[in-house]
Amino acid sequence: MNTIADIFKWITEHWVDMLAGFGGVVLVASIIVGITPTTKDDTFIRKIINAFDKISFLQTEENKKYIEAGKKHLKDENDK
Repeated sequence: MNTIADIFKWITEHWVDMLAGFGGVVLVASIIVGITPTTKDDTFIRKIINAFDKISFLQTEENKKYIEAGKKHLKDENDK
């Protein structure tokens, strides 16, 4: 039983680090996807970014403009 409590304690103490790490992985993946010529990986990373958009608490009008501009840029790159 202590193991579950220890795991929960570790997660609550390091949740910021975990989110930063996951965000870093998505950032690097986005860069790699932008470099590759295929569109299959673009679709995958777009789904991940859309999932982040849905759970984001930073959904202000200004941020939504940047998000939509980024999505439009990704779509334009795929259409080339």
